[in-house]
Amino acid sequence: MQFSLNTDYAIPPAAPQGAKAQAYETHGELVEAIRNADAESFVKTLTSCNRQVQKELGKLTPLLPILAETELGADSAKKMTSALLKVFPEALKADASGTTPLHIAASKGLPHNVEALLDAGADVTATDHQGWSALFWAVWSGVMEVVEMILQKLGITEERVSAQPESSVPYIDQRDSLGRTAYMLAARNQDQRTATILRRFGADINARDNKGDTALHAACFYRPDPTVIQWLLQHGADPNSPNDGGITPLFSASATYQFEAIEMLLKAGGRPEIQANFGKSAECFTLANSENGKHLTRLFKQYRKN
Repeated sequence: MQFSLNTDYAIPPAAPQGAKAQAYETHGELVEAIRNADAESFVKTLTSCNRQVQKELGKLTPLLPILAETELGADSAKKMTSALLKVFPEALKADASGTTPLHIAASKGLPHNVEALLDAGADVTATDHQGWSALFWAVWSGVMEVVEMILQKLGITEERVSAQPESSVPYIDQRDSLGRTAYMLAARNQDQRTATILRRFGADINARDNKGDTALHAACFYRPDPTVIQWLLQHGADPNSPNDGGITPLFSASATYQFEAIEMLLKAGGRPEIQANFGKSAECFTLANSENGKHLTRLFKQYRKN
């Protein structure tokens, strides 16, 4: 039996380990200042470098990515980011994989770092090799302050949505290379708070990725949280929506005997008899000679009568 769910969610970006080691070897004082959140020492050391050293600094070391992934206070983040970009403004640009310092800071959920990079002119719309923008990485981090900061920078505000309730909001349903949206990612991570705010700004609750999976598919497959599934159903998610393999959210939940989620899907009108493309339905899981199989049989019978 083959499932068609996109399980290959990304590994958060980081400053490359080899480059970090090189940075420490060539500019150890600056790296130590970053790690110690010592803005005064960082700025003093950086500005005392001669022009040739500053030139090499820009070419050879990922100091801004290291800055981006290090938890800093608001003042330290702003001072160090500003000082480094005066020397090497190109540091805001993406590396070979398309990863930017803003992606790194957003993925780590570091609001002060994100704010400093945005204030310095980081491109909030830039995407990496898999099509993830800063919004995707902010949602991945699950830090609401960072999500709201990115949305604000994208111009996605309550005022804008209220003024144009019928128009689509740019970037809210942006797709990655596999067709997934930030909303799907929030559902996959069982993050109801983020899903709520994205929905409020017009995210499509039944959007499909390149394999036909919806947010509800993702929520049912990855360690289902009943409160998230209930929220999705209450806001219009379709329990009988098949993906390209014919698999419904109910089928996904039944495959791993997630009984609380299964009952919610059944109450919302989920139909266990719907067959996937390979000819099996969720009812096939009742055939297991186990307590799980017997419990699933009772649930299906109960809601079929109702």
